[in-house]
Amino acid sequence: MQLVYVGDPGAPGAPATATAFGNHADRLVEVKLWSTAPGAAVTDAVSAVRYAYDDKGRLREVWDPRITPALKTAYDYDPDGRVVQLGSPGELPWKFRYGTGGANSTVGNGDLVDRSSGRLLSVSRASLQPGTLDEVGPDTTSTVVYAVPTTRSAGGPYDLNPAALATWAQTRGPTDATAVFGPEDVPSVTTASATTPGKDGYRAATVHYLDASGREVNTASPAGADAPVAGFIDTSEHDRFGNVVRSLDATNRLLSLGLLPSAATDLAALNLTQADTATRAMALSSLSTYGPEGLDLLRSRGPLLRLAIGNDPNDVRLVHDLSTYVYDEGKPDGAAYHLTTTETEGVLIAGTVPEQLADVVVTKNVYDPIDGKPAREGTSGWVHKQPTQVIVDAGPGGANVTAKVRYDAQGRAVESRKAGSTGTDAGTTLTVYYSAAANAQFPECGGKPGIAGLACRTCSAGPATGQDAGRMATQLPVKTVSYNRYGSIASVTESAAGPVNGASVTQSRTTTTAYDDADRVVSVEIAGTGMSAPALGKTVSTYDPTNGDVVRMSTTKPDGSVSKVEKTFDRLGRMTRYADAAGGVTTSVFDRFGKPTKVSDSIGTTTSFTYDRSIEPRGFVTSVQDSVAGTLSAVYGPDGQLTSQSLPGGCAWTWGTTPTSRRSPARTSGPVTTSSSPRRRWWRTGPGSGSAPRRPHRPRTTPTTGSVD
Repeated sequence: MQLVYVGDPGAPGAPATATAFGNHADRLVEVKLWSTAPGAAVTDAVSAVRYAYDDKGRLREVWDPRITPALKTAYDYDPDGRVVQLGSPGELPWKFRYGTGGANSTVGNGDLVDRSSGRLLSVSRASLQPGTLDEVGPDTTSTVVYAVPTTRSAGGPYDLNPAALATWAQTRGPTDATAVFGPEDVPSVTTASATTPGKDGYRAATVHYLDASGREVNTASPAGADAPVAGFIDTSEHDRFGNVVRSLDATNRLLSLGLLPSAATDLAALNLTQADTATRAMALSSLSTYGPEGLDLLRSRGPLLRLAIGNDPNDVRLVHDLSTYVYDEGKPDGAAYHLTTTETEGVLIAGTVPEQLADVVVTKNVYDPIDGKPAREGTSGWVHKQPTQVIVDAGPGGANVTAKVRYDAQGRAVESRKAGSTGTDAGTTLTVYYSAAANAQFPECGGKPGIAGLACRTCSAGPATGQDAGRMATQLPVKTVSYNRYGSIASVTESAAGPVNGASVTQSRTTTTAYDDADRVVSVEIAGTGMSAPALGKTVSTYDPTNGDVVRMSTTKPDGSVSKVEKTFDRLGRMTRYADAAGGVTTSVFDRFGKPTKVSDSIGTTTSFTYDRSIEPRGFVTSVQDSVAGTLSAVYGPDGQLTSQSLPGGCAWTWGTTPTSRRSPARTSGPVTTSSSPRRRWWRTGPGSGSAPRRPHRPRTTPTTGSVD
């Protein structure tokens, strides 16, 4: 790569003027890529990026000169040099507004380099009239409100003062808070006061709380009118290196405070009823421990949950997910490599002293070379920071399932052995790389300096065994790969010899990819030799000249017929129409805020989406009206997890949530509730359900299933 600056020999372009963009003194004007075209003997340069500036030296345009017409990204500025508009090719631009925001933001109170024109106040973009591709509508604006109070008594949305933080065991609280309002809830101010937006005026906002070091320690998500005053707030605590050492999600925080509707049942199941809220919060938190340098994660413990040990429903206990890590075991010298050598995963039985683990899985990483060479030589995993052996189930009495890798001096995997492979059988894969020097064994891989280091040939180390030799090949296919000048794959050929109708036949399949000058895929073609099946048609991609999107993919079949897929995008970059190769057409309509509201197809079916923000201000779909199936509705929990779903025909699903926010299903039956507000409460466990849902807990390896009456 070559960076070309104004004044360098051969630098393109003319100086910028008051009316025309161009070059400016000492500015980067071009990026060139030096490479070798396939079949060429010399390396040459291709201009890949161009830059244009105004007469004040501000970047105004960026584009790839290999594409015609040019697809330019454009920037506009205010007098203080702040970006006020950003335009992508063929799309409506983004606009940025700055000004005074917060008590410490004073316009002009900067320094000699930046006089300060204030903070970012809003980001906006024009909308499109629903159902149109380019008919511009009102702007949609996201607004930032600074200096949000951290207590409700001071006009803030939530209490995050020391007394409140102590109830969920948070030791370091926020010093600053900033709210972001979406385009559907534009506030009247950008600096908060005790009365504006006011303690109940942030329900639709995401509020970010930062500590004195600028780290986000709490995040409050939008909450509906029926959500608890305590809010949907996530918590993070950090060590002195900035690592997150404790996290408490919104669901578990509310559970620890006893504010979930099922809190009494859930806390009793977790044996936390008698514990104070801070103790509950610690039990329901995820905790991480790092080494003294803050680099190595030593231990990770998940929140408390009920789990069937070994998937035995008769052995349900209170446990925490636990992972521990050991580093640099067997290292060749006194250096600190910070490489994981032993990872132990299991469940920690709550309250056991000393700690007792169940369902333990141990994985070991070995870094010594598998070819017996010294541990500090070029093929060593210690040198390349990659394991040479991974041993799964390495604990006492374990199966010690081992996979191995051999590296070359450049750290490339040249031999990969699957578990159980001898190194000379079909379970071992050998890879040869292109080189600048000649390769006597594989001439096609040598003498290619332009693509040296890329994979050339991949094959198995030996024959397959145990197969029906009369019908199946002994050797697995050999794969060879070629590249274009930019390192993109140009062709992949897979070839193998095996029995066909009693005779040995060599067959191959080649996938060829063609690119335009800008390295964009323009066609893909698959052809074979030694087989009776006809070649597959070539698939050609067509790009929109205004924005660079792929708008058509067409395939010419061997009989000459053409099938195609076409896509249409609007000026906000959204796909609004999709036509498949069989003639089916699907269209999508978005509201002015960018949410899909209707999807229809050419056979007459439609699906409409409703977003009831009085119930769910986070922008989630609250109901779906399907022209065939009927109406479905959904209710979400504090962390956005689906908690209940009403289905057509009077059926309903409800889910309980484990303390890890994993859903566990419960069976519900009976008609859907038809009260005046059947889904008003965010915590509802299910229409028609008069009791808390069952909470069957499952380990991570068990898929979650459910049933409907």
